[in-house]
Amino acid sequence: MSDEQTNDDAAFSAAVDEGLLGIELLLDRRPFRFEDAFRAVSAAVHRTARAKGWWDGGDRNFGELVSLMHAELSEALEGMRGGNGPSEHIPAFSAVEEEFADVVIRIMDAAVWNGWDIAGAITAKRRFNEGRPVKHGGKTF
Repeated sequence: MSDEQTNDDAAFSAAVDEGLLGIELLLDRRPFRFEDAFRAVSAAVHRTARAKGWWDGGDRNFGELVSLMHAELSEALEGMRGGNGPSEHIPAFSAVEEEFADVVIRIMDAAVWNGWDIAGAITAKRRFNEGRPVKHGGKTF
């Protein structure tokens, strides 16, 4: 990684920390990459989780992390069952939108802690799926 790229990444992370998405920095990068934005937001999410004490005990059990992700999906289902009204915490968004955001936030947090490249995996999987047959060759759901 070049010093210039390291400085760009630090500036981007600082912009995210300040509540900016750093879109100006992203637009200056050629080419724009989804991975850059996802990684920067993931780092900000993880910093918040650490600051709020979720990692005070050090390593967290993988099963616990997955269970918490699953719990957010279950809350999304309950939100839809209840009519998908406005979120109690972020009323500009629906209950399902909030809970889906929580799933992504939990994934981002776990990925940063474990050094997993979820952004790269999303891009690779999306490209892989583009080449798959309709309904992956005959699956019904």
